[in-house]
Amino acid sequence: MAVIGVNQIDAIGVEGKNLKLLIIDYLD
Repeated sequence: MAVIGVNQIDAIGVEGKNLKLLIIDYLD
């Protein structure tokens, strides 16, 4: 169960980084 939780957090982290990159590109 702990491994699944970590994987979910990692997935959310990756999506968050992608959204930040999209926002930065939009502002530039």
